[in-house]
Amino acid sequence: YKNKFFIAAGINLDVSIGTRLKQKDPKIVYKKEVVTLNPIQVSGTLRIGTEDLYGFINYTPMEMFKTGTGPRGQRLSAGLGLNF
Repeated sequence: YKNKFFIAAGINLDVSIGTRLKQKDPKIVYKKEVVTLNPIQVSGTLRIGTEDLYGFINYTPMEMFKTGTGPRGQRLSAGLGLNF
């Protein structure tokens, strides 16, 4: 049965081992003490598609930066993928 339809949901655990933040305009490289990403991020994921093509969306409800070290915000990503 070609092109079987599927829906999948799950949880992602991301661990940052090393990070560096670079700003292009004006050109600034921040020291890691100034802007600090949360080293552990937990997010939810949803995938919908067929055997060949799928779409996904990932959302992290946790703050991206440690409190007081960067702007407030959560991560949201979406895209398409190919299975081969």
